[in-house]
Amino acid sequence: MAQRILVRVEGMEQAWADPSEEQLFDLISELNLRNQYMIVDRVGAPNDQYYIQLRISDELDFYDIEYRDGSPDTHFTAVVDRDNEFAAQELVSRVITQWAFERDGWREALPWRPWTPERCNCCGQTITTSGQIDFRLYRPEVAIDMPRDAVHAVNPGLLRVDGVGAFARCLLPIALTEGVTMVFGAWMKISDADLERAASVWHEDAYKDLVLQGTFANVIKPWGEEILDAPLTAVVRNVDEIPYVDASDHPLLHRMLTEPWNRDYVLGFFGVALPVTFRESIGGDWTIERTAGLAARVEGTTLTFTGPGRTVHIDQFTAGRDRPAEEFLNTLLKGAPDVPVSQSSRQETGVEVRYCFWLANTVDGKQQNEVYCFVAWPGAVLRVVFVHDDPSETERAWAMHVFNSVQYHG
Repeated sequence: MAQRILVRVEGMEQAWADPSEEQLFDLISELNLRNQYMIVDRVGAPNDQYYIQLRISDELDFYDIEYRDGSPDTHFTAVVDRDNEFAAQELVSRVITQWAFERDGWREALPWRPWTPERCNCCGQTITTSGQIDFRLYRPEVAIDMPRDAVHAVNPGLLRVDGVGAFARCLLPIALTEGVTMVFGAWMKISDADLERAASVWHEDAYKDLVLQGTFANVIKPWGEEILDAPLTAVVRNVDEIPYVDASDHPLLHRMLTEPWNRDYVLGFFGVALPVTFRESIGGDWTIERTAGLAARVEGTTLTFTGPGRTVHIDQFTAGRDRPAEEFLNTLLKGAPDVPVSQSSRQETGVEVRYCFWLANTVDGKQQNEVYCFVAWPGAVLRVVFVHDDPSETERAWAMHVFNSVQYHG
């Protein structure tokens, strides 16, 4: 029997081909703040726009469930409250199982509504070009896997965690090059006395003078665990905001607060859709522009960018450095469709050869526009395939712009 579905869970390297109903149920039951997303792809579908996915909310109080039925205009979403945790898990498991095994009932099981595509996956806000990127870390690191009844909110900015201690929410601003700032809504561990003091002034005029001493309580890419438990001071800069991390004598956290960091290097660690365009590294030898609003994921050896109406698949190929670029390119083009000269482009600059062609296919009665691009060097080729729903020249111009952004650094 041909493979039907492929299941991936965010944060897990393993993928599951045609899991059983019991395995699907178990995977859903194991979703948590470290592994929030489960994506089920329909293998062998006409395109990669056939999937259903599940996300557990940051407060673990509801599920977001979405499906796409072949194109962006068949993308729907629903919310399932987790007031009754077991009933909610049973419901979403049943819907996903029925979808996966192509059974009836899943469309009628939930109040589906059209998905709004202009929301950013990292912050939920409308995607616009911005100089600031906000990330919210919903729990301290030690509390991520703890049950809900062990984490007690004093107010939206203060927590008590059973057996661990007290925490205050804080903002960590990090300046990136090219005028971009990342602001993490993170947590700091504080004393019980400071928790009581902060709670007493949180909604009072005295809040403006609040100063908290503590240690950083989250792990953030790309700095990792080195900043976990780093000492810091947080102060109120704006009475309408939570306190800002203002100073630290920890060497790395001090650098994060005082030095600009390479924008492309830092943003490349985040696979969610971002509101800014930046240059993504591919295997250390290539870089390419990732357009604002496109999420990134790796499937096998293919890097894929996806967003509303746009998909980009990127693969790199290597051989001995003595293999000429032209010969390597011709090998990869074997079996490619013949297209008119007017639907292709070729450039040679020194040892580099760039070639692309474009065509339109009809999938389920709808036009799908594809641009196939290759950048060839001796012993190395990058293939970039663009799929876009809009047939306009503007969209092909976007694809060509991203294609032209490819650089080889090997």
